[in-house]
Amino acid sequence: MVSPQDLMNRWIVPLDRRRDYLTLHTGYKFEIPFDVIVVFSSNDDPSRLADEAFLRRIGYKIHIGTLNEDQYRNLFCNVCDELSIPFSEVTFQYLLQEYHYKEQRSLLACYPRDLLGQVRDLACMKANRPNLPVPRWTGRGTTTSHPVSRIPAARRSSHASNPKNAVRNTTSD
Repeated sequence: MVSPQDLMNRWIVPLDRRRDYLTLHTGYKFEIPFDVIVVFSSNDDPSRLADEAFLRRIGYKIHIGTLNEDQYRNLFCNVCDELSIPFSEVTFQYLLQEYHYKEQRSLLACYPRDLLGQVRDLACMKANRPNLPVPRWTGRGTTTSHPVSRIPAARRSSHASNPKNAVRNTTSD
């Protein structure tokens, strides 16, 4: 395996001059065109991967940071469409509250494709059509361990008010 730094150091001159030189095991050396568009993707800060001289040779650097909720929803809906998974507002709100806000996870662009890909793969494995699961969630920052409809009506209010049956809401209203 080649480290990112070694690869970038190897390509710094060919990227600049648009040609490279290769050497065969026999010692014969020849020139080849190096007319490429290179796309690097990393979670690391670019300054940790390469020096300033190399970074100047990369024409475009695009930082994709945390999305806002509207951007995240649009991306989530687009991935749902792409994977033929019907969008569910209830499931999306559950994902935001329980997976992101409660766990203090940023709204990163990688999550919708990763999570929905797993939904699709699980459905495929079970020979089902992909669907977003409907969480057992009240929408007020609490989850139940079983559907509310299975709790007798007389016990519903006491069940919901019992602290051991609820998860504390960490978002502000």
